[in-house]
Amino acid sequence: MHEIHFDKKIKSVTQGQYVDKFSRIITDDCDCYVGNKILFKFRKSVLPKELTDNAYNTFIHHAKKINKQRGKAAGLHADGRAVNSSSSRETRSNIVGFFDKPTIQDKVKLKNLYGYVPSVYCRQTAFTRDNLNKFNSNIPFFERIDRMYKALAPEDYERQRRQCMNVKPNFIIGSTTFSTVTCNYNWRTACHVDSGDFKDGLGNLIITGDDNYIGGYIGFPEWDICIDARCGDFLLMDVHQVHCNTLIEGDGNRLSFVCYLRQHMHHCNDECLSDKRDNERHSL
Repeated sequence: MHEIHFDKKIKSVTQGQYVDKFSRIITDDCDCYVGNKILFKFRKSVLPKELTDNAYNTFIHHAKKINKQRGKAAGLHADGRAVNSSSSRETRSNIVGFFDKPTIQDKVKLKNLYGYVPSVYCRQTAFTRDNLNKFNSNIPFFERIDRMYKALAPEDYERQRRQCMNVKPNFIIGSTTFSTVTCNYNWRTACHVDSGDFKDGLGNLIITGDDNYIGGYIGFPEWDICIDARCGDFLLMDVHQVHCNTLIEGDGNRLSFVCYLRQHMHHCNDECLSDKRDNERHSL
């Protein structure tokens, strides 16, 4: 295992654009810092095959569904127009676990009940609601990831754990510090920073699938460095720094999971929560 330290950014990048070339590709265990803060920590082959296989088989169909709500990570529109969170290019990226925003259907129901739509509404995602037993069969997978987080970044983990203490247990995945998981299938992400997650935490990324592809490196273009993460590998990363994925070539299947805590989950009661405008709490 080796360490890399950066004092300042090497180059500037524009969010929404793709980057496929990096001067440094990490393939072995590595800790990388910017100043005294973690940029990423990478560990090879630490997730057991039985856990990664079960996760892949459980979530692959859901991950492949088309999603047009992934913002800058989906890249600029074909005509060069900027994107927003509600109208992006097509991606195969979807969430499981729990979420802190209402669906369109929820908004209609809430409007009818209260006369307005609360700004925070905690719920099961559609996959979790409709496939609860399958989802729960993967709790050992997510708990293994959580233990990696704790071991590699105990201070960051402790901040997230304390935040989780304010969240209703029914909105947390097992005994982890995660509420939500994003599943990405063969997705070449454009330069972006994550939003909506706990700002004092780190992202936990795991790869499943096969090795029948080239590319898909997770890159930090401002530091001109990327990581070749493969099935069973674990990457702890600062998702609030600009990052991307390089082009994926070949006929392989690359399914990644990003585990995190949504930033507003601690506001929720058993079912839903308040509009921040008046700080009232509602329970459906």
